[in-house]
Formats: sequence, structure tokens, C-alpha cells
Amino acid sequence: MLPMRHVAVIAWMVCAAGALAGGPARGGASAECDRLEKILLSDPPEKERVAALRKLSFVVRESPPPLSGAEQSFIDGLKRENPAGTEMLIGRHVIVLATPKFAARARANGFVAAMDLGYVVLRDLFAVDPVATVGHRFVIVPQQGKPGGHTTNTPTLKIMVGQADWDNADWIERFFHEM
Repeated sequence: MLPMRHVAVIAWMVCAAGALAGGPARGGASAECDRLEKILLSDPPEKERVAALRKLSFVVRESPPPLSGAEQSFIDGLKRENPAGTEMLIGRHVIVLATPKFAARARANGFVAAMDLGYVVLRDLFAVDPVATVGHRFVIVPQQGKPGGHTTNTPTLKIMVGQADWDNADWIERFFHEM
């Protein structure tokens, strides 16, 4: 059974994810995200954890780190294999190669920010940081030849999306499950 604090944090994060679309840009967000994530990793008291998550929900959308060389090589290979992923959305913990419809919906509903927040909560909940272990962010990509559903290749942190869902950026909770 999950500790009540984890259940409360997950519930708050999922509810907050819906409110992430839009809003003004904030400068210096990357350093602030780093600071807030360090607070969360330090196992702070519950009041401090909730305050850090609230602040993180606002700044996580801003200034994601650029792609590393390893990420760029991985993405280039995925683009060649999966030409439907014509648009790239970049977050702190996730990269999305998307169809134009998926990308438009993802921008409208705060998909990447929700995935980033979800990753932070899941990392805290399970005390596992696969992005640090593997050395690159999760990548969500439409997979050629896959008719439907989602599949995760854990060693590469690749979430492959079947053709029936290529344009569906609304099933945010399904992607949480895949992470």
C-alpha cells in the first residue's frame, strides 16, 4: 500500500496537470526547476514537498535543457525509422516526436509539462531515476507498423505509440503508466 503522502501528491499532480496549458513564460526556469527537483530528491517534510511541487508545476514548462549529443543521435535514428513523427516537443524528462495533430493537442493540454511532473512524482515514489541511469530522456514516438496501443522499451526509454493513437495526446494517464 502506498503511503498517504504519495497518494496525495499523485492526485494533486494529476489534477494540476490539466491546468498547465497556457500561461506566461518565466525566465530562468531551468535553474529553478533544478533547485526544486533537488528539494524533492532530499526527502523534505510534506509541507515543503507540496510547495516545491506546486512551484515546479508552473516552471517545468519553461526552458527545457537542449538535446545532448546522445539524445540527438537517438532522435535522428528514430526520425529515420518513424517519419510520422515530424514535430519535436522537448521537456526536462521527456522528448516527443509527434504528428502535427498530436503536437497541436499536446501544446493545448500541457502534455509535456504533465509528463515532466509525472516523471518527478514517479521518480520520488519508486526511488528510481531511469533517465539518469540510461543517460537520456524518455522518448515518445509514433511507431511505423504498430497498429495500436503503446509499448515501452525500458532499456532505451522509448515509448512507441501505435497508429490508432498517433494523434491522441489526451490519454496522459496512459503515458504515465508507460513511464
